[in-house]
Amino acid sequence: MQHRHIETNQVLKENDHLNLTQIKQARTRIQDNIICTPLVKATRLSLRYGIDLWLKLENLQHTGAIKARGALNKMLLLSDEQRAKGVIAC
Repeated sequence: MQHRHIETNQVLKENDHLNLTQIKQARTRIQDNIICTPLVKATRLSLRYGIDLWLKLENLQHTGAIKARGALNKMLLLSDEQRAKGVIAC
């Protein structure tokens, strides 16, 4: 499976890794449409496993789902032709 990054015309394969520049570009693209969700300490889990565990509350996004950031970023990268065909989300 391959994903096309429209801005750079770079093809990313499943086993490729994103670099910091690509992550910052995605953040810039989505920032006006995504809620900055809080981190909360998972006190009981931290104590149980002897680690300092924090949870990112992505369920507070407008969609109520954790996939909002990636889905929005992907949709913003679609070409006009791809957008005209529509998007189905499951």
